Amino acid sequence: MLNQSSENTTQSSDLVWRKLTLSINHSPQNLKLLTQRILFCLDNNLSEFAAGALQDLFIALKHNGVDLRLRMLNLINPLLDYSERKYFQQKIAFESSSPLLSQEFQYFKGSVLAVEDCQLNESSFLPNVFEFQNVRQEAQYLTACGKLPQAKNILEVSYLKDTTDSELENELQSFYFYAKDKKGLEQFIAKLPLNNNNAPSSWQALQKMAMTW
Repeated sequence: MLNQSSENTTQSSDLVWRKLTLSINHSPQNLKLLTQRILFCLDNNLSEFAAGALQDLFIALKHNGVDLRLRMLNLINPLLDYSERKYFQQKIAFESSSPLLSQEFQYFKGSVLAVEDCQLNESSFLPNVFEFQNVRQEAQYLTACGKLPQAKNILEVSYLKDTTDSELENELQSFYFYAKDKKGLEQFIAKLPLNNNNAPSSWQALQKMAMTW
């Protein structure tokens, strides 16, 4: 599943970003992880997802941690456009003056925690389907955008159509591993074709690993 030699080499920024994004799935209140994603955007100039990473921190903290939110906003400020900066600045100011009221919600690409609370038009931020070379590429982009349920569904459906596709298998198993989606893994393994009443060995190994999640 996870090639150790490749894990020990320098990883591309997009791959590391997806791993950090998947990690939010099982640690949505981990402030260290949330701030790490913001700093990773800054270090790697990921302006496309900077506002989304900041939004996750704001959602996790709710009305708390004003100093931390301001510090992260100031740090990531160079990667934000005017409307994004204005949104977060107004959000802090609005909460300070009207703590019992909620500011109008806005979704930013890259946010994991906001995506389930906001009805999104996928065409508003996803490339046209013909721009994806394959299912893996589409799922990777959805993951990077924070749309984890959609990415997982695409991988699962595609893999069940062809369980001999090793690249899809590795992508899907990596998704489960970094998202620590134990329940989802159990449900998916139940759908796999059995060999002598057993799931394929690689999935058994991942299932055993999931016992520690």
